[in-house]
Amino acid sequence: MTFWKKNKLLILSIAFVYTCAFFYISVLDAALFSDFGYPVHNGGDSSEYAILSQNVAERGMYTLAPDSFVPEMFRAPGYSAFLVPLFLLDESFFLAIVAQIFLTIGSALLMYRIGVELLPPVWAFVSTLLFVFDPTTIFYSLSIWSDTLFVCMLLASVYLIFVREGHDWIRVALVGALLGGATLVRPAGGYLILIFALFFVATSFSQGIHFKKYILMVLVMILVYSTVLTPWYVRNFYYSNGSIGISSTGAHAILLYDVHDFLMMKNNHSSVEVNEEILAQLPTRDKDELRNIQYVDEMMGVAKKYILQYPLEYGVYHLMGGVNLYLSSSIRDALNNLPVAHSTLQALSLVGSNETNVKALFMQNPLKAVWFSLSQEPLLTLERILRLLTIALALGGLCFGLYYKKNRARFLLVLCALLIVYTALVIGPVSYPRYRMSAEPFLFLIAGVGAVALLEKVRSKDRQPQT
Repeated sequence: MTFWKKNKLLILSIAFVYTCAFFYISVLDAALFSDFGYPVHNGGDSSEYAILSQNVAERGMYTLAPDSFVPEMFRAPGYSAFLVPLFLLDESFFLAIVAQIFLTIGSALLMYRIGVELLPPVWAFVSTLLFVFDPTTIFYSLSIWSDTLFVCMLLASVYLIFVREGHDWIRVALVGALLGGATLVRPAGGYLILIFALFFVATSFSQGIHFKKYILMVLVMILVYSTVLTPWYVRNFYYSNGSIGISSTGAHAILLYDVHDFLMMKNNHSSVEVNEEILAQLPTRDKDELRNIQYVDEMMGVAKKYILQYPLEYGVYHLMGGVNLYLSSSIRDALNNLPVAHSTLQALSLVGSNETNVKALFMQNPLKAVWFSLSQEPLLTLERILRLLTIALALGGLCFGLYYKKNRARFLLVLCALLIVYTALVIGPVSYPRYRMSAEPFLFLIAGVGAVALLEKVRSKDRQPQT
């Protein structure tokens, strides 16, 4: 069977759905792309990546400043390196969207191939469709965001290290390059190399590979990874007066989002009050200047002070944010960016307004919250049920797989679980649905293992003779 015959249903399904979604968003529902025009979203990551890429293409400078050079150290350069060649071809970002659709197809094929190591092919196919047709996956693949590229690089790394066989030295070198590139796309992936190195060693032990060989292979992986990152480290060292780092994103997120929101909740203070309290302890109050890596140590110092002051409370807060990451609504997130679709579904009483906080309502009056969910937003309620079911099946699938699966599948299951937990811990309370995109393929695959195990259990009971 040729590659096309084996995979054409999956490829054509994705191509059809994504093409329809592309024309719908670009023609009928692009109000939140008005500043730059579709596919660049107004504000935030999307517009900054567009500006950075345009400045590199037109001025040869990686900066957000329109008329001068202020070195950018907040956004790592990986995604812009992907965008710039495509922008140069037609001076727009439409080719980038075409490329991202192909990346999504590539991610789907990789996920399916990883899935058949754990599941029957039909179930691997279903798990893959659940990921690629998730509203969050569709929306962010069809606009300028870095997540699609990061997901594909992560899945390719898992495929090469645990599924693909032969050419061992080339595979580990490619994994090192991919993880280095992924870190330059999303600095949150900076510790993934440790997880992959650890599991490569563990699987090598189980396969009886000679000690010296797998140690050398891990060193090759780390060497290539470091080689990819070193030029950016050197560049930031030069422009930050001797500070070392890939990006200031992590310190920003922990202090100005995680700790900031925690202090608002704990002390019942406004955002302005908390900002004043935090910024008063830093060398500068200018948040744009704080993007420079030279302030990372000071920012982390302030963050650690608050975290160590309330370790248990902050720990619970951070963990609950990680849990919420996998429960937050993809449909709601997509609709918040598509006002025409939102108003249409709201008129049909399928989703409620954003003004009602169902979680807060549940804490005050559970029965009222349940009635509101069922009567005013049945579509979102159905999604909540499915997400809870997915997590329950994933937990069951992990337990079942660790007990019954062979060693190779066990290692792959544990890796999937670690990537899910890693994402939750790194993202924490900033639980926007798009931040879980890199973990969702592994969540759906483990949930598939749980679903298969549950069905087998039901069938075995049905086959038992009646007395």
